[in-house]
Amino acid sequence: MIALGEPADRPTVVVATLWQLGVRRLETERPQAKVLLELCALLAPEPIPLELFTGSAEPLLAAADDPVAWDTTVGALAGLGFARRGSSSLVVHRLVQAAVRAAMPDGVRTDARVRLCRALLVAVPHDIHGDPDARSRWQELVPHVLVVTKDEPPTECAGETATLLRLASAFLLSIGNHSVALPLCERAFAIDASLGQRDAEIGFDLITLAQIHRDRGAPERARPVAERALSLHESCLPADSPAIATDLATLARIRHLLGDHEAAVSLAERALQIDEAAYGPDDPYVSFDLIALASINLDLDNHALAVPLISRALRIREASYAPDHLYIGYALLLKARAVHALNDPTAAELARRGALILDTRLGSTHPKTRDAFALVDRLLKCGGCCQGQGEVVAAGTLAITFTGRRPDH
Repeated sequence: MIALGEPADRPTVVVATLWQLGVRRLETERPQAKVLLELCALLAPEPIPLELFTGSAEPLLAAADDPVAWDTTVGALAGLGFARRGSSSLVVHRLVQAAVRAAMPDGVRTDARVRLCRALLVAVPHDIHGDPDARSRWQELVPHVLVVTKDEPPTECAGETATLLRLASAFLLSIGNHSVALPLCERAFAIDASLGQRDAEIGFDLITLAQIHRDRGAPERARPVAERALSLHESCLPADSPAIATDLATLARIRHLLGDHEAAVSLAERALQIDEAAYGPDDPYVSFDLIALASINLDLDNHALAVPLISRALRIREASYAPDHLYIGYALLLKARAVHALNDPTAAELARRGALILDTRLGSTHPKTRDAFALVDRLLKCGGCCQGQGEVVAAGTLAITFTGRRPDH
């Protein structure tokens, strides 16, 4: 549209000419600003964190090494109207992006994509569950990850693209966006499978796929995928690798959902042993194993065994996360279910605390929040002294999300 448009009052002046005047001025006065504009054109039309260009060991632009030169470079884009600058971000309009992309030679575009892919892989949190800032950081960066990885990747960064796709899939799974998480992880698997000599990475892709199928309510489809991931990792990683613990914990939850409780207990116990040896007894990831094992025992009506497991997991999480973290809320709700079965009158208060955390973090209209407050109401009505089937169903639904683990640990 820029190339075809003509102002009505000056039909001989093509809009593209006016556009090129600005671009040429950048090339002459601030060549690094033109490079920055080309990089921004390959990202999403959303706020682009400036740290993306400066945060890695090898900055994307030479100007990023000098604070004054960098500020001048960013300011040149804003000054000529190519971008809108925030306190720590840039926004480039989608039409500006389209015009810049149309003018980029293929080689320049490919090189920019490679550099952006590698910069994003450094910028995104890899420890999605253990990093307390992971969720907010991913929400900021995921639009750009999706844009940079949407086409067939350049050969130079195919492996990095697969890893980015899998990490994005794991993040989207953690917030319940299964419909987008699934095709991203399937693409990651296809890329890794095409590269060869990536058995460990393929295993990470497969276990993430298994988690997605499990959370979509298809444990029978998830089981062979998780079993293949475990087999691959056992063949190429040390027996005490925490990645194998992830596979075991995921498979435990799947076998549990399929009714094979004895096998599920054994798998969860193995996962717990590996993570305790790798991280120590008080690591947040140990809490996931404890919750997984407790959930199985609850469904087997082994409440006396489940309560100390949940209590230990809750202590770890309270020492590791902010007081209103979702993982603490989930643990409180699960503990409420467990102690209620043992006629403990504190069950309703535990459930109330958990429900308030979910309300703060997820909002009052979220299904998990509504289920949590419904559980609180039922526990209050029965005085915290009798077990009702409704509480088991509601809390059991919430428990499905407790065993989510990072796919790359």
